[in-house]
Amino acid sequence: MPPGSPCEGVTLRDSGLYQEPGVIVVAIKRAAGGMIFNPSTDEKIEAGDHLVALGEAIRLRGLEQRVKLTSL
Repeated sequence: MPPGSPCEGVTLRDSGLYQEPGVIVVAIKRAAGGMIFNPSTDEKIEAGDHLVALGEAIRLRGLEQRVKLTSL
């Protein structure tokens, strides 16, 4: 999660990433260390976190672009 991402400080539910078609978020690797497997939709995404997701390459690229956008 790059700093300044519109998803920073937002829950998976509110970011819309959890509902991205064709993508499953299976874990969040925290910037501070540790992993959250099968994260709930109430889990907040912070700068420096890494989302671990499964899906077709084209769908994952779409998810990556959403994370980088300046607004949702």
